Amino acid sequence: MNENLRSGIRAICSLSGIFDLAPIKNSYLNEVLRLNEKDVEEYSASNQDLSVVKCPVLLSVGSHETSFFIEQSRSMYAKNKPLAHIEYYEYERLNHYEIAHKLGQTDSPLVNFILEVIDKKEVVQNKQN
Repeated sequence: MNENLRSGIRAICSLSGIFDLAPIKNSYLNEVLRLNEKDVEEYSASNQDLSVVKCPVLLSVGSHETSFFIEQSRSMYAKNKPLAHIEYYEYERLNHYEIAHKLGQTDSPLVNFILEVIDKKEVVQNKQN
């Protein structure tokens, strides 16, 4: 990743993400995406070293997702827990469409995560001024 871009990232928040693109390459979706083996290797987040990410990461998934989304998020979390500041949250009875609605609710772990990152940024900026 471009170092200038990486330094500007304050947090990463995933809503039922797809981190390993190999199953997508082998599905009907690849008729449009046209992923090849090199693309899967290069663009799958599951193949990347998250220890270089110096910001908090939240992987959120809904319990009403297909097992594909849930397993992708759990696997990404388990693989990177020792390497990065990473959190995992599974929303009961929601899918990725419904999780997006949590962005408007102050009692949401998703919103709390984002607000904590913003608060930390403001504290750092105030100390610099």
